[in-house]
Amino acid sequence: MGLVQMYESCFSQHGLHTAQVLLTHDDLSDRKRYLNARSTLRTLLSLGVIPIINENDTVVTDEIRFGDNLPKTRSGKIMRRLLRSLAKGEEITADISTLDNPAILEQLKQAVV
Repeated sequence: MGLVQMYESCFSQHGLHTAQVLLTHDDLSDRKRYLNARSTLRTLLSLGVIPIINENDTVVTDEIRFGDNLPKTRSGKIMRRLLRSLAKGEEITADISTLDNPAILEQLKQAVV
């Protein structure tokens, strides 16, 4: 089972759907593209869909690092662990200090409830 299928499976146990969103650094650094991405994410959330954001590896030539300059493999592992806990309704006890925006967990909790 792939990672996106795992997210869908975990969230579907709570009656929630997910959607994979592929982004690059350019999508976030260019104002127009950022606004388009933000609009898409807001629309998904308004429809009750949990966006699963991944780096669009097929068009990226440099490794993108988010948060405290963590490699995507480490931050991906952290996010997978956090999402699994949220999907199971467990309390988050892991260190979240390396997340670029720890407040996003509260938004995800609200979406899951």
